[in-house]
Amino acid sequence: MSDHLAKLIETAGAPRVLVVGDLMLDRYVWGEVARISPEGPIPVLQTTSEETRPGGAGNVVTALAHLGARPTACGAIGNDKEGADLLRQLRGCASAKGVIRMAGRPTTVKTRYIGYVQSARRGIQHVLRVDNETREAIAPDAEKKLLAFLEEAIPAHDAVVLSDYNKGVLTERILQRAAAVARKKGIPVITDPKVGRSYSIYRGATVMTPNRYETQMATGIAPRDEATVRKAARKLIDVAGLDFALITLDRDGMYLL
Repeated sequence: MSDHLAKLIETAGAPRVLVVGDLMLDRYVWGEVARISPEGPIPVLQTTSEETRPGGAGNVVTALAHLGARPTACGAIGNDKEGADLLRQLRGCASAKGVIRMAGRPTTVKTRYIGYVQSARRGIQHVLRVDNETREAIAPDAEKKLLAFLEEAIPAHDAVVLSDYNKGVLTERILQRAAAVARKKGIPVITDPKVGRSYSIYRGATVMTPNRYETQMATGIAPRDEATVRKAARKLIDVAGLDFALITLDRDGMYLL
């Protein structure tokens, strides 16, 4: 099976993939934890280095680029230094013609503090994560710009990925327009949904890829064995009008219906 999958990837060529969704900046602060603060029972991280990477839908873009695809990023980021950093990195591996910058809206930044804990002898530890973001829907003028871009860009791509982290970019209108335009042109739409949203808003997508927990929350069916996984996948197909459902099952692999 692994050889067959490798061959499929090798023969896929360089598809043009439009990634629409919540673009983020992942920031990593590395250091060492040698003591506990006298001000409270918290570790003191002595920082040694920092780095940033595209996160969220941006991580999908970079992953596709590394697989040999030709991705295009589409989303909304802030008109701030974090947005400038994210845009620079995206342009280094993909087209960023679909990225708009919005004044007054922060770029989503997830900062992870990671350190080597000497006293515990546990090696690398994730000490803390700090999120700077807004989950409000993007402004109507920004939505209008993205809708216009989708109309123009989707026909020029081989596939569309909707990467939803529920940060306000994938509004119902954008989801519906992307699916409708792609369907009309015979272009597959792959949706990575967000738990907590009604999956009916993704109606028209070709395939949905929820994990085990997301599937249970959306369908009310706990995917424990083949019978319950199949039942849950069938319900996903019915709810969202899909051609396929692909449920990721952590240690048990994936299930495609």
